Amino acid sequence: MNQPAKKPQVPVTQQNYLEVSTILNGQIGSLEKILPNNLGPERFVRTGLSLLRNNNKLMLCDPNTFCLSIMRAAELGLSVSSGVDEAYIIPYGQNAEFQIGYRGWLKLAMQHPDVQDIYGYTVFKGDTFSVKLGSTMELVHEPSFESTEAEKYYAVVKFKNGSTRFEVMTKQQVEIHKNKYAAKNSPAWTGSFDAMALKTVLKKICKKIPATVDNQESNKLTDAIQIDDDTEIKDFQNPYKTMQLQAEPSERLGEKEEAKAIFLVAADNALANGVTKAAIKSITKVDLTSFIAESDPATLIAAADVLIAAVAETKANATTK
Repeated sequence: MNQPAKKPQVPVTQQNYLEVSTILNGQIGSLEKILPNNLGPERFVRTGLSLLRNNNKLMLCDPNTFCLSIMRAAELGLSVSSGVDEAYIIPYGQNAEFQIGYRGWLKLAMQHPDVQDIYGYTVFKGDTFSVKLGSTMELVHEPSFESTEAEKYYAVVKFKNGSTRFEVMTKQQVEIHKNKYAAKNSPAWTGSFDAMALKTVLKKICKKIPATVDNQESNKLTDAIQIDDDTEIKDFQNPYKTMQLQAEPSERLGEKEEAKAIFLVAADNALANGVTKAAIKSITKVDLTSFIAESDPATLIAAADVLIAAVAETKANATTK
């Protein structure tokens, strides 16, 4: 007896992408309530999915940890777009982890009602640098622009009442902090030590900004500090975090094949959840075979995202009936 043909197994990367897309599209309403006006929910979800597609190690992470990281970024009003440097989602083994970037700390601090300005700089070998403490505090930094060898890092916050506070860390102090809290061979520290050092001293000065009762922006800064502290504690407690999952050779598809697989999974999921063939054709404009053959990877991914959003809308409509 002939056995029915089995569907090819969907690689874990496509399964995870579909799950993340479904979860995030189902959170559009929640995202709309918490995101600032310059970060629309649909755009925010697209940014998250783009980040996921472009990082195979993130695609191998637990979808729930990725979605949690996206929601944390949304709650703080920080973008996870590449190059913006406000927040990052870093793959550690099977978990995706949310981390606040240097510009994210600057943004959160500047939103505080009492803060006038905040900044951080690196002190290089050969610079003139002095600090005075006591009843009158003073920090003086005169760059020489003669060396790229970092020696110290500092951050300054100026308040609207005219007062100023600052924090200074030597490179050795930063190394001690890194060794205590960061995972061994952490890619962030290995590839961008100076940027991570500035982020560390900036976070340290943010802890000295007083919380303001019943002020949403002030509370965001407090929440950010707590989230980052929790992340550092987990780094310290889990020395095996940097062990990365590797995709099996059969899972490493070309860009077109990857996009094709994602689209087909999304189409199957749409049909299984009440989206009609007519509705799908209104998206593809032609039959599926022709659409897949003629479309580039970006078009296939965009269509998959539309299908996933259609499933979320169908489920929402069924709930309200």
